[in-house]
Amino acid sequence: MCTTLTSNQHINKPLSERKQMMKNSYMASIHSRVSKKEFEDEAVAAQKSSGRSCDRLRQELKRCIKESECVQKQRRSARDCIGATDGSVPHRCFVLLSNFSDCKRSLVDMRSRFRGRKGDM
Repeated sequence: MCTTLTSNQHINKPLSERKQMMKNSYMASIHSRVSKKEFEDEAVAAQKSSGRSCDRLRQELKRCIKESECVQKQRRSARDCIGATDGSVPHRCFVLLSNFSDCKRSLVDMRSRFRGRKGDM
């Protein structure tokens, strides 16, 4: 019943005030989506930004592949390890590779000028 009162109170406000409230809530939701460029992976977020495009993802991808069993124990090149499907490279590395590819692809996408680069801070 309390929510009904609030919605009725919202309807009873003047049109200009309701428009302003809607605009403020819409802008707040856009701002929260756009300005929140955080990485879910703490290791990527901990990387220091060098100012290069997609650099944090690139550094973390390199580190992930270097520390994989494929490179450490089998002494294969990083390129061979990425192409390997034998399970010697963690799934996390493939997720980082996908995110890095999306970030690089967004550099040439003209729509990303407005949205910002994917995965880059």
